[in-house]
Amino acid sequence: MSIVDKLVSEIRALPDVEKLRLMDAVLNDLDKPEPEIDLIWAEEARKPWAAYKAGRMPTVSYEEVMAKHRQREYRFTQCSEPSGGANAVIRRAGGDLGVEENPGK
Repeated sequence: MSIVDKLVSEIRALPDVEKLRLMDAVLNDLDKPEPEIDLIWAEEARKPWAAYKAGRMPTVSYEEVMAKHRQREYRFTQCSEPSGGANAVIRRAGGDLGVEENPGK
């Protein structure tokens, strides 16, 4: 059994909280600063800001954004399944957002 297989086996036996701590440690170890990449991202971030400041980027006001989202109709509906169980379905114009089975239980 390789060292990786042994580690995987031991990790599977850990409680979820310990697995999360381990993942955090591994990800932090892998997340090394890369100055060249950081410079590229900084330059990319400056481009839209410069376009905005120069008036070359269209903007949308807070009021327009909120008005758009207020137009969407959200409603809460109770519906019955053929088996007689009740589901709560959250719908909005354009489709279902999700289904919560047997609400309140």
